[in-house]
Formats: sequence, C-alpha cells, structure tokens
Amino acid sequence: MSAEKWRAFGIEVDDPEGISEQSLFYVGSYLLLLERVERGLAQRAVRYVVDGVDEDVLGEMTARGSECVSALRLGQYFVPVELTAVIRRLGDAPRALHRLGRLIHAIGGVGRVRAGSQVPGWFWAIYDTTRDAGRSRFDAPALGRLLEAGGQEPGLLIEVQIPAADHYPSPLDGMASFLREHEDAVRDRLSRWEPARARAGLLELLGLHQVVLPSLVDLLAREAISGTKVNRTLAMAQLARLGDASRAPLERLAKEGSAPTRRAAYQALDQLYGAAAAPFLASLVEGERSAKNRDVLREICARPAVEAPAPSLPPLAPVPEHVPLPEGYLAHLRAVFGGAGARRAQHWERMRKQGIAYYESNEPPPPPTEEALEALAQRLERGGSGAPGPETWHDDKALGELGRYAGLHPVHVWRLLTEVGRGRGAVPVWAARPILKACRRANEGRPDLRELAHVATFDGASPDAIAVAQLSGSRWGGGLGYRPEEAWTFFSEHPALLEEALEGRDRSLHHNAELWQENAYSVLAAFPELPSKAAEIAWRHALGTAKRPRPWARAALARAEGKTQRIVRALADGKQEVRATAADWLAELGDPAAIEALKQALRKEKREIPKGAMFKALAALGVDLAPYLDRAALQKEALKKLKNGLPPKLAWFPFDALPTPTWKSDGAPVAIESLQWMIVSAHKLKTPVPSPLLRLYAERWAGAESLGDFMLEQWIARDARLPSREEVEPTVQAQAAQWRSWGHNLDDAAIEAMLRAAMSRPVGSAQADRGILAFATAMGGPSVAAKVERYLKDWFGNRAPQCKTLLELLAHRSDAHSIQVLLATATRFRTKGIREEARQRVAELAERRGWTPAELADRTVPTAGFELDETDRRPVLSLDLGPRVLRVLLDDALAVVLDKGGGKTTKTFPKPRKDDDAELAAAAKKTFAATKKQVKQVVRMQGDRLYEAMCTAQRWDAETWREHLWQHPIVGRLCERVVWVVLRGEEVVGAFRPLGDGTLTDVDDEPVTLPDDVEVAVAHDSWLGVELAARWREHLDDYEVTTLFPQLGAEPLELTDAQRDEVVLDELEGYIVDAFTLRGQLMKDGYTRGEAFDGGWFYTYTRAFPSIGLTATVEFSGSPLPEENRSVALGGVRFHPADDDVEHGAAIPLGDVPPVLLTEVREQVRRVAALGSGRDPDWELRLA
Repeated sequence: MSAEKWRAFGIEVDDPEGISEQSLFYVGSYLLLLERVERGLAQRAVRYVVDGVDEDVLGEMTARGSECVSALRLGQYFVPVELTAVIRRLGDAPRALHRLGRLIHAIGGVGRVRAGSQVPGWFWAIYDTTRDAGRSRFDAPALGRLLEAGGQEPGLLIEVQIPAADHYPSPLDGMASFLREHEDAVRDRLSRWEPARARAGLLELLGLHQVVLPSLVDLLAREAISGTKVNRTLAMAQLARLGDASRAPLERLAKEGSAPTRRAAYQALDQLYGAAAAPFLASLVEGERSAKNRDVLREICARPAVEAPAPSLPPLAPVPEHVPLPEGYLAHLRAVFGGAGARRAQHWERMRKQGIAYYESNEPPPPPTEEALEALAQRLERGGSGAPGPETWHDDKALGELGRYAGLHPVHVWRLLTEVGRGRGAVPVWAARPILKACRRANEGRPDLRELAHVATFDGASPDAIAVAQLSGSRWGGGLGYRPEEAWTFFSEHPALLEEALEGRDRSLHHNAELWQENAYSVLAAFPELPSKAAEIAWRHALGTAKRPRPWARAALARAEGKTQRIVRALADGKQEVRATAADWLAELGDPAAIEALKQALRKEKREIPKGAMFKALAALGVDLAPYLDRAALQKEALKKLKNGLPPKLAWFPFDALPTPTWKSDGAPVAIESLQWMIVSAHKLKTPVPSPLLRLYAERWAGAESLGDFMLEQWIARDARLPSREEVEPTVQAQAAQWRSWGHNLDDAAIEAMLRAAMSRPVGSAQADRGILAFATAMGGPSVAAKVERYLKDWFGNRAPQCKTLLELLAHRSDAHSIQVLLATATRFRTKGIREEARQRVAELAERRGWTPAELADRTVPTAGFELDETDRRPVLSLDLGPRVLRVLLDDALAVVLDKGGGKTTKTFPKPRKDDDAELAAAAKKTFAATKKQVKQVVRMQGDRLYEAMCTAQRWDAETWREHLWQHPIVGRLCERVVWVVLRGEEVVGAFRPLGDGTLTDVDDEPVTLPDDVEVAVAHDSWLGVELAARWREHLDDYEVTTLFPQLGAEPLELTDAQRDEVVLDELEGYIVDAFTLRGQLMKDGYTRGEAFDGGWFYTYTRAFPSIGLTATVEFSGSPLPEENRSVALGGVRFHPADDDVEHGAAIPLGDVPPVLLTEVREQVRRVAALGSGRDPDWELRLA
C-alpha cells in the first residue's frame, strides 16, 4: 500500500542507494509538508535527500528556516513521530540519511552543535532525533558509517558518547566492537584530550563497555598516577583488567618519576598486586631519597602477606548442551504473550481515542507468531541468538509471569534475561528482578547468583554483567533481588569484580556510584572471612580522607583481627584528618586498650580537629576529662592564640554582646578571652557537634543556657538576613531592563512584585560558621528545638545544607523535645532530602544510645511536665503560684485544661490574685501556654506513630509496652483509644483495650492480665479476623470510644499467587476525583507531593514508612504547579525501598509488602475514590 502511495506522488528519483518504495513513501509523505512553504519545494527536498542533487535547495530553505521548521513540526525539544519513522527507514542508506541531517540542520530544526565539539551539526540532528525517541535506533557501526558517509572520521562517534553539560548519551549497541576496531582513535584522544574530565569520560566509556586495550597501558599508567581523582580511579580499573601487563609501566614510573609520581606508583602497585608487588617495592626502600616516600614503602612492606583461604563451595553441575523446558512451558509462553498483547492493544486503542498521531498512523506490534514462540523455546533450551523478541517484553505483569513456573532450569532463566535484554550484553535490571523473584519463589530459591553466573559463562557471557546488575540495587536486595548473604558466594569466585566495586569504580554511566560502592561493602561484610585484598581496600577507606565510604568499610571490618592496634598506628599519621578519623573510630569501638595510645597522641597533638576527636574518644572510653579542665591553662592558651586579635572570618560576630556565664564553683565570671578562644576553636571545627570538653565546661557554668541560645540566634540572624529595598533595587532594575530588551512589557506592579520577591530571599550564608552552633548543642535551652523547627519550615526550600546542619544539632542534644522534632522531620517533612537526612540522624542517635529507632521514639516522648496521679492515674501538672497551686489536667479530648474543682475545668489561665507571687504567676502562665502547645504536638506525633506501628506490624514486649506507652502520662491516654492484640510468636492469643482506671478489658468487658512473656501490637482486621473485628467495633460504639485513627473496618487484602509477584496495585485506576480533594485527603493521611517534572507537573503522592524502609506511592494522572482544582484520575499504588528513586526506581513485589500496610494504603486510596464521581473507562481520553 505504501509503495502504491509513493508512486502516486509522481516524484522522479534515481535512488542510487536502492531505497525501497515503502521507505520512499515515508520520506515523501513527511517532506511533502514543505509544500505549505512554497510550491515545488517538497519535490526538490525529496530529490536532494534521495539522489543528492539540487544542493541549492538547502540555501533557500535556510533563508526561510522558521517557515520550514513550522511546516515540518520541528522543535528543539520536540520530534514528530513522522520524522522518527523516516530516519528509521533510511538506516540502510547512510548517504541519504546524511543529506536528511543536513536538511534538518540547515533550517535550524532538531539538534545543536555542541560547544567545542568536532561533530558536525547535521549528525547531531539525526542522533538527537533518534535518541529523543528512546534508546538510539542505530547501533555504533551504523552511526560510524553515517559519519563516514558525511566525509567525517568514524572515530568522532567516541565524542558523541562522552557525557557533557548538555548531553547525556544512551549506551549504543555494538560500541564495544567499535572501540576495538577504532583503537587508534581511542589512543589519540586519550593522549591529547583536555581537560581531564574529557579523558575521564573516555575512560568511563571503556569501562561501561568492558573494553580493555593493551596498547593504552602507558597512557593508563600515566593517568593512574598523575590524573585527577576521578581519572585515577577509572584508569586503575583499566589497569586492573590488564593484569600483569600493567606492572612494567608502573614499575618504570616508580623508579624514574618525580617524588610525588613515585609515591603514587608505589600505592598503585600495592593496590593492584598486593603481596606480589612487595619484593619489588622492598628493593626500593634504601634508594628512596624522599623520607615521606620511604615511610609509604615501609608501611606497605610491613603488612602481613597472608591471604585468607578461599571459601570451600560445592561444585556446580555442568550445563548440558540441551536443557528441555518443563512440560507445558510453551503453552505458558503463549498465554503470557497473548495477555500482554491484549493489554498493549487496549492501550493502543485508548491512545488513538486521544488523537495521538503516532498511534493513529501505526498499528500495534503484532503478538509473536507460533513459529516465533517455538523459536524462542528452542533458544531457551539450546542457546543461540535470534530476531529481537516481542515488543510485549515491556509489561510488568508479563515479566513476573515468565518466571513463575516450576521446573525452570537456571540456564532457561538466564536466557530469558538475555532475550529481554535483546542481546545488548547487559542484564536488564528492570526486567530481571520481577522474573527472578517469581522464578525463585516457584523453584525453592533457584537460581542463586552463583548458579546464574555459571550458566551465563556457559553461554559465553561475562560475569561482569551479573555483578553490575546485582550491585545496582538497594537495601531491599541487590538489583537482581539477592541479599548480601545470598550474593557473597558469587563474588568469592570473582574477587576482582568485588574489588573494583569497593574502589567505587562504577561500570555504568547511569548507576549511582555511591550506591554501587555501598552495596559492594554490604556483600563484603557478609563474607565468613574477609579476602585479604578486599580487606586492604576497606582499611584504606575506613581510615581515609573520603567520608562517604568510611562507615561501610568500618562495618565490613567489624570482625577484623588486630583492629585496635592498626587504628592506633593511624593516630601518628601525617594527615590530621586521618588522625581524627582514627580517634573517632576508637571512640566507636570502645576498646580500653586504646586509652594509653590516645593519651600519648593527645599530648603531642597541636591541631584542633584531631585534638577534639581524641578528647571525644577518651570520654567515650570512660576516661575522666576533669584533669584537662584547667581554667588557668585555658586562659593562658586563649591569650596566646588571640594575641593577634580575633580571626577575620568572625568579624561579623557580636562578641561585645556575648552573655557571660559564671563558674558554679565560685561564681566568678568566665574570662572573656577564654570564651572568645572557645568560640574561635569551635568555629574552626565546622561542626555543630560539641567537643567533650565543651560539654564539660557547660556543666560547670551557670548561665550557660543563655550563651547557647545566643549563639543559635546569632547564627540564624546571619544566615537568614533579608535584604533591604535599597540593597536589591539596582539588581531588580537591571533585570527589568533586560526583560524589556527582550520585548516583555513590565509595568510598575510587576517590578514591585520582583522587588518583594528579592527582599524575601536571604542574602549570604552562615553555613561556613556552623561550628559556633556547638554551643547551642551543648548548652542551649528548651527553645532551641522550637527555633530549629521554625527555621526548617521557613527556609527548607533554599537552605538545604543549613537545614541538615541544624538536624545534626538536634541529633546531638539530649532533651526530648529536640529528639521529637527530629523524629517528626524524619517521617512527615515535605521534602525528600530533609526527610532522609533526619532519618539518618535518627538512626545514628539511636545507635549511640544502643537502641533501635523505634525504641528511641518510645523512650524520648516528652511528658510536658505531667505525672500520673497515684490515686486515679490521671495526668497532672502542678503550677506553683506561691500561696496556691493550680492543677493542670488533660480532658477527654486530650486538651490541656485547668482544674477549677467540683469537676469543672477551664482552658483559660486565670488572672493572678493579689496574694499570688508575681514572678511565679508569670512563670506559671508561660508554662501553661508552652504545655498546651507541647501536648498538642505530642498527641499529633504519637497518633501518627501508633498508626505507622499498626501498618508496619511493630511489636513491643509486654514490659516495654507498660513502661514506655501505657504508663506515659500522655501516650497512656492515647493507648486508651486503641485496640491492642497479644501475640505469642505468630499466634494472636488475645486482644484488649486499656481503661482510664489502669486496667485492661477484652471485647466482652472481662478483665485482662498481660503476661510478661508476650508481645503487644496495634490491632488490625488482618490480626483479628472479620468476626472479632466486628465485635470490637460494636464494643467501641457501645462505650462511645472514637479510635485514635481509622483502626478497624478495612477489608484485608488477600493476594493471589500471581498478584504477589506484581509490583502495582491498580484496582482503582481510572477513578475520577478533584485534584484538591485528592491532595487534601492524602496529605491528611501523611502523604507529601511527589517530584515535579519538566513543565511543573507532578504525578505522585508518597508516604514514607521509615521503620521498615518503605515508601508508598499513589499515582494519578497528574497536576500542574501551581495547582488548580481540575479533575484527575487515580492510578496505581506501588511500594519502593526508602532509599530508591520513587519516580524511576524498581518497585518491590506486592507479596513483599507487610499485609497490614498493603491493606491500609489501599483503604486510604479507596477513601479518596469514594469522594469522586466513580470510574471512567475513558479517563485517558477525558483527561488528555
């Protein structure tokens, strides 16, 4: 049909490249749009593209560029599907495709010339067009031929694949063979490219495609020794893959280079060859002229050259040449692809109804034929390559179904993964995880990661691809779903892959390098015994200057022998950061054997940062630091250090207004010079965490609280200072003039709005001065938490680093209010970055106290001064007014009230009587107001926490529940509005509700005694069952008890086996609600708005459940910012690991979500759906 239409155009062409008539029709039908610009222009354009004649047409089209762009529907960020189709059709005609690129570029259409790039603009026009349509339509050899057809060097494709500020390339099929074929081009660029980041991009490209070129060894050695940190890491990865071939150039540099070069070469040889390089390095010690270099050599040679024995693992069975599929699997494939094809056809039809051109002009990919399915089955049984697989691979439901079949052999599973990956040489993680999850559930955990690598190797694949896929995952399992304790056996047989990952040498341009490294350390920690070379890498990171990998490396070294002695040696390191790091680690370990070494190091230490860390370590080890508190010595040191005046960096600080504390021992004021020097010292440390000495001084000072509050106030005032109108007016007027020059009409009201906006943004920053916040941490009063909370609410949008600093401050204070603000921020703050920082600080604080985060939340709830009355267990707070005492109570609604006697209460604080003590009365009034605010906050936060406890099935042992919940004066009242279950193991053995008189009752009003050997959890229908849940609802109604949150009545969600492997719950997709109703209801339930994309649209609401590391995501059809109350449609519900990218990360299977959480999130979305107009089957068309 297309061929007939082409002939109907009547355009005469010679067609030297033999383009098919069907493809010519696509070219002609698209370029025919140029007839709108000028009659006959389309025919000339077609003849130029196809035959290469009439090149003058390019100049004429350039002169009328905007008209041509409009006619062809081109745009810098928009590619019409018709052009994509044309380019795909011309893939086998590179000369015609080159001319099409020149035509598009000539009129200023898609594609731009990159600054400094040698790649011509016409190539970018083609490349950008195909890339914007998704993964590049062409492989590397085809793009090389395209460059060659345009008279360019094919090696220019290397530049195309290097990331730049405005260019993020997608991986190309065939790039590995292309790089090997154009080795000279690679070498040329590596030898001359500047700046270093350009060479880093080339090294990263080689690593991504697992290309090792021996001819580059000299250049790689040079890069590994003298390049930037990123380049050194990437070059070392290449040298490691070259094996012994790398040794000679490195040894030459170790002998002949400059002192820094020799030192870097020593370290590189040690990293790459370990004990094997020791004899060569030992031979250089005596001849080394640099003392620093000799120390490096001696330290390397002093290490014991003991290799940990390789773990003994059972052998894996050989893979037969032919592995028959389990009976019925071909029929299963037929059903899976049939269902996926039907879903795709339905989607196609919906898109056509919306008038989307691509779907109107194209047919959906047909389902695989019986012949194709049989060929696929043959490949699964015998291996081999074939045609690209069905388009229906991209179907979440189908992927799980492919793996969910008993009897699949590991080789079948591997070949399924390679089929989905379409032979790209990489394991497609997005598809592998659901396939493997379903398969392992159906096949008793097989294949394990080691088996998968075994069969992959049999098929000629590299285990590198499996390592890359596994290490790209999250805390809920690697990218392939294997936990560290399941993955270590694979890495024990491929240690080089683990070592490369531990070094942070990420193989992929698109993976998170830090996540890659963190996952590698998780695997290392799971080894029964650490491999020696990997352990040395861990030691370098544990004591190194890079902060990020330190905690991971330390965790992996938890069982290392002789750990304390090796850390103690680092106290004498030449770098102050290493000395401080060693002291911090010794503080964590708590080994008394380090005390004397720390004392000796402290006597020699001159620098403030390591000195503070050593004091901290001694304090953690129980050493009394009082002997170090010498007032006279402090004053002497202060006078010496400040003899040249205060440092310029603190010129802004109002030292003259500094509150002066006094010594508790004799009432003498603290010398101003001592205070100034302590402030200067804290400022140098650049951390809000106070040194142990500062905390000790605070304990010995009266009036320290005022000093701590003052420091926080001054820091906030400096950081959040708003500019005056006079300060911003020149800048705003200049901006207005620029806007006017661009043709914008700005009236006085618009300029006034610009001025107000500029005056609302703080100028400057106090982040560099954060060290003075250590005073607020160590000695600030109760108002500190409130001030931090207000700062977070006001400035989270443009002061993220400062917000994180203040969270660190809260995490190192001991008052309950600070901890509760931190906990609240970790669960309900509106921005992801601040929430995650707060969660990290909560985890660290809990670990320092030896608790879990849940125990921290239980044990630090403020009482607001209330205590339980011994007679009736009512919470009571007494306020002393001198001649009388006021009793403060909590009413039935948990509001703070004053007891007037006779059963009457009031919410208003009374006017003082004449005989009341005026100061006490004023303080009591202030306390009453603060108590109301604090109780309100506690009730809200603890209600949320108990609801999350229900969703996540949190348990308390009976003693903990009694002490920290029931007997808490405020939380105990909340417990009375909750039904609880009693658990022994996994069995529910009872249910109860606490009463105000201190007893427990069951559903039949019988008293309940709570044994000590049981656990307690918040009840839910899933625990109680339908019948008992109904009886409890009746019980609550009879006693007119309103539960703290909707607790009972949700229909438990029972998943089928198939649903357990699915990742989206879509039963409410297409239900129509108003955007404001959706927002209001979900935010009431604790959700926050998801990430906004280009154009200001967002499509999700999320709620984090940090205690189990999950985030619930409710999808909908989308809403623009600022929001308007438009109709929207509900989408699916997914659950992601808390540390994954919610918008792009892999959701976990529904079967892995705690049942109560799954039920509750569904119930929340059901409540939203009930407020709308019901399900619209044509919602996509209606909301398009």
